[in-house]
Amino acid sequence: MSRGSVARWLNWLRSPLLVPAIAVPFAAGALTYFAGSHPAENVNLSARHISGVKVATSASATISVYANQLLLGGATGKVEMVLPAPVSECEQLANQVRATCSGSGITVDTALVATWTVPQEFVLTSVLGDQIEMKTRTAASGGGMQVIVIGSQVPRVCLRQDPGPARLSLQAGGAIAPLPATTVEVPICTGLVVTVTSANPQGPSGITLQGISSARAVLAGKQMTVSAESMTLTLLPTSRDATYNSPVEIDSDRSFGMTVQLVAPDFASENGVQAHATSALEAHAERIDNALDRYRALSLIETGATTLVGLIVGLAIWTLTRRAMKRPPERPHSGAA
Repeated sequence: MSRGSVARWLNWLRSPLLVPAIAVPFAAGALTYFAGSHPAENVNLSARHISGVKVATSASATISVYANQLLLGGATGKVEMVLPAPVSECEQLANQVRATCSGSGITVDTALVATWTVPQEFVLTSVLGDQIEMKTRTAASGGGMQVIVIGSQVPRVCLRQDPGPARLSLQAGGAIAPLPATTVEVPICTGLVVTVTSANPQGPSGITLQGISSARAVLAGKQMTVSAESMTLTLLPTSRDATYNSPVEIDSDRSFGMTVQLVAPDFASENGVQAHATSALEAHAERIDNALDRYRALSLIETGATTLVGLIVGLAIWTLTRRAMKRPPERPHSGAA
């Protein structure tokens, strides 16, 4: 490197523009990062007239419903139903619904309907999946509620029969099989297993309940989407409320849950959702403050970046002006002799 090049580098390093020239890109990078960063925040979501709750990522659910009718099966999925009947009735019931009996249970490859003469309890305990969704159905669709499970575990619904005159019948295709009355008390989830499968058993599994008199569900996961007529999202550190009527999705780095009860024709949740949220989306927009808005000290970066830009422009003008003033005058050229 020539002496002239070294001298120019040294002059540049002594320039008052050096610090601003380094600081401005750094501040711009920090500003971009903090503007897009949303620190986790404790939130509360309260909702009225809930029509659907969907949980994902380590999803789980426990659901109890008193209803007249259960519909299993569809184009995809696989579901198990445990009847309050002894395994000894397997062959007889299988013949009535034109299915097969494996000795411990019945396998049906078409949609199946279980109907009680009096509402009885249907229980889904410890349902696990990649995604679990519970939603109400419109009157035009037959009313009631639907549970959709996506995951490797086969969901199981157990039927509990209270003492009394309730009678159960199964319908598969055009065949109807009334369960015979029995005096044998079968503990819940220990009776005859009926497996309803489809051509795509690995797909989403659906369970539909109608004629509901009461329902209660606890759903949990690291991601939850709530659909309701009206929702209020409260950011607890600032006690700031915002009201929405679009679905709200809450994500967290830890599992959280929601308990809902049927208040016909919708669901209600007394305590709502409390979560340490890493994200809260409504209409695809993040509703948790970014770091610049959350922490006042970081807002100085934005002010500082603007100040530095003005400073570097001012210093550039000042430096160029000084250099122009120090430039020696040009010597006149002597004429030819």
